[in-house]
Amino acid sequence: MSDLKIFGQSLPELFDRFRSDYFPWKDIVLYPPIDIEETSNELIIKAEVPGVDKDNLEIYLGENAVVLKGTTSEAKETIDKGFRRLERRSGSFERTITYPVSVLADKAQANLKNGLLEIRIPKDETKIPQLKRLSIDNDQKDFTQ
Repeated sequence: MSDLKIFGQSLPELFDRFRSDYFPWKDIVLYPPIDIEETSNELIIKAEVPGVDKDNLEIYLGENAVVLKGTTSEAKETIDKGFRRLERRSGSFERTITYPVSVLADKAQANLKNGLLEIRIPKDETKIPQLKRLSIDNDQKDFTQ
């Protein structure tokens, strides 16, 4: 069975064209996708931030988490058959990533290349998280008092 044709276009092509013409913001990512890798001596955090300039990125490191902030803006002008169309879009994001281990935040390094942000944070081997076992009572205590 052939695709449904409307004015010489298949239905999927028609929807794709409608979406790109009337919803230009469809490709804006509010939260960049990230990967976190733990090696024997460091954490490696990679975030995809295409179109975001180094000057529009901020990285804040703490003892327990890293915060990524970024902004992007773009203007696109097309002139076709005497008509001028200027579209603008902008967006921002903020993402907090908690560490699964203790780190040396003051020795971290960041690099941005081809829209991929890579943050390397050395582990702090002197601070090994200690777990404390919590005993469970059988009493029906009311904690609201």
